[in-house]
Amino acid sequence: ASYVARQETGLGLASLAAATTTVLVPAKEAAQSQDGLGGTGKTCLAAGLAHECHDIRAAHLVLWVTATGRDAVITSYAQALRDVGEGPYQGERPEPAAERFLDWLKRPDVAWLVVLDGVADPAAIDGLWPAGPAGRALVTTANPDTAAAAHNPRAAELGVFSPREALNYLFANASLDVGERAGAFDLATELGCSPVALRLAAACQTATELECSQYHTYFAERRQAASRAFGAGLAATVAAAWSLSRDLADQLAPPGLASRALALISMLSPDGIPYRVLSSEPARAYLTEPAGVLAEETQLRAALGNLRRAGLITIDEQSPARTVLVHQSVQALTSKYQPAAESRQAARAAADALADAWSDQEIAPSIAQALRDSTSRLQQIAGAALLSPECHPAVLQAGRSLDAGGLAGPAVAYWGAMATATQQALGPGHPQTLAVRDLLGAACQTAGRPDQAVGIYESVLAE
Repeated sequence: ASYVARQETGLGLASLAAATTTVLVPAKEAAQSQDGLGGTGKTCLAAGLAHECHDIRAAHLVLWVTATGRDAVITSYAQALRDVGEGPYQGERPEPAAERFLDWLKRPDVAWLVVLDGVADPAAIDGLWPAGPAGRALVTTANPDTAAAAHNPRAAELGVFSPREALNYLFANASLDVGERAGAFDLATELGCSPVALRLAAACQTATELECSQYHTYFAERRQAASRAFGAGLAATVAAAWSLSRDLADQLAPPGLASRALALISMLSPDGIPYRVLSSEPARAYLTEPAGVLAEETQLRAALGNLRRAGLITIDEQSPARTVLVHQSVQALTSKYQPAAESRQAARAAADALADAWSDQEIAPSIAQALRDSTSRLQQIAGAALLSPECHPAVLQAGRSLDAGGLAGPAVAYWGAMATATQQALGPGHPQTLAVRDLLGAACQTAGRPDQAVGIYESVLAE
C-alpha cells in the first residue's frame, strides 16, 4: 500500500536482462550513513517489479522466495515445482524436488522471474541460484559479497529516494489536505529521503493529523537527541522517526502494550511472524506481565493495530504463516533502546511462544518455515541463553521440523551447529549434548552419510 514508483532512483522491469541475476544492494554512501540499519527500499522495489511482471504477463512464472536460509529456498522451489504441475514424485524429498525445479527453469521456452529476497549468506544459496536462457533472477541483499556468488550477476546499487520521490511518497501515504502540506519539502529533506523514515513519518502524521511543519518540529527535537548516539548520519534520522512512532503507538489504547509487543516482535523474524506465535499464551502473558494478568486476544489485536497505525509493522491478515512483518531497522532500534534485563525477558517469552506454536502435530510447511525463521533470528539474539540450563524446546523443535520435512542437508547443518553450541554451553558429557549429537548422527544417516553417522553414534555410545 505504501509503494511509489522509483522512476528516478530505481530500475525498471526492462533493465532485468535475460539469463542474468540482478543483485540489488544498498548504495555505499547510504549503507555507511545508516549505520547498518538498512532501509533503502530494496524489497519494496523488487515487489513492485514482481507485481508489474505478473500484471503485464511478461513471464510464465513469477516466484517470490523469502531467502532466509537454505531450507527456505529449497522448500520454496519444491512448492514451485508442485505449483507448475511437475511433481513432486510420491515420496520425493524437497532437495531432489528443488533440483528438478532448477532443471525446469533451464527450458528455453519458459520465461520466468525468480526473486530471492533478503539473501544474508550467499554460501547458503550455493547450488541453488536460478538460471536459464529465458529467465531473469532478482536478488535483494545487504551483503555486497552476494553479487560475486550469484549466477551471471549484475550488481545494481539502490540508495534513498530522490527529493521528488520522497515528496510523492509523503503525499501518497500521509493523509494531508492542501493546508497541511506546507513544509512537506523541508520535512522530506530533513528525513534524508529515507524510505523507512518517510514511512514512519507518514503513518504518524496520518494517525495524529499533524501538519508537516508540526511533525517537523517534534522530529527535530528527537533527531538532536538521537544524534548523540548515532552521529549525523541517516541512522539518527530513522531513530528519531522511530521514537515518535513508538511513543504514539504506546499511548493509544490499551496504553503500554504496543511497546511490549514491539519488543517481542523484534526478537523474531522480520520476514513474517505467524499469528499463532503472537497470540499464544506465553506471548500474551508477556504483554501484561507487569500487571500480573493474561492479556486478552482483543488486547493483543489492539496493540498490533496500534503498531501498524504508527507505521512500525505491517499486517497481512491473509497469511497465517507470515502475518506480522517488521523492518529490520525498527527491530534494531527497538533492541538498542531496550534495557538488557528486559531484552532477556522478551527473548525468553519469544522462545516460550515459539515452543507453544510448535506444539501442534500438524503444521503446514509454510508455517513450519516461518517458525524456523523466527527461531533462527532468536538464536542469533539470545545465543547460549537458549541452551542453559538446558536446551529450550523451541530450538529442538526447529531441528526436528527439518528432519520431519525431509530437509536432510539443512538438518545436518543445523544439528552440527547445535552439537557445537551445546558442547560449549553444557559440556561434552551433558545428557542434552549427547542427545543432540545423536540427532546429528540420525540426520547424517538420512542424508546418505553412513560413515559419518557411524562415527558419531560410536562416540555418543562411548560417552
